[in-house]
Amino acid sequence: MKKECILLDGFTDSPFSGNQLAVFSDAEDLSLDQMQRLANEINYSETTFSKIHTGFFAPHLGIIEDPAPGSAAGPLTGYLLKYGIFGNEFEIQNEQGIEINRPSRILMRGKVKGGCYRVEIGGTCCYMGHSTSIL
Repeated sequence: MKKECILLDGFTDSPFSGNQLAVFSDAEDLSLDQMQRLANEINYSETTFSKIHTGFFAPHLGIIEDPAPGSAAGPLTGYLLKYGIFGNEFEIQNEQGIEINRPSRILMRGKVKGGCYRVEIGGTCCYMGHSTSIL
């Protein structure tokens, strides 16, 4: 089986800077094990697999799968804009973390204007409590 990926430098406007990211846009038929092995082989800090929902793996950082990585959603939004997957402007909800029982939703907005990409990532949160540290 052959799988192609796009290599991106996110959060920058200069090549060879920013955050390295590999994006597999056709990952429907990949198992969790195959995705983890590919992420390990590519050896970037982040690898994104686009399915009906996406998954984020950073095995070299000890992250088997991150349930809601905004740092991966941003470059993925740039990829979707670059290749016109949803046109020159879109707003979609990215579902992640389902397989690890930590379902998360990240809002991804993208717009191309004057050759530049406008990327916005957001979501909601739930207050779970508080903590006090004594130093």
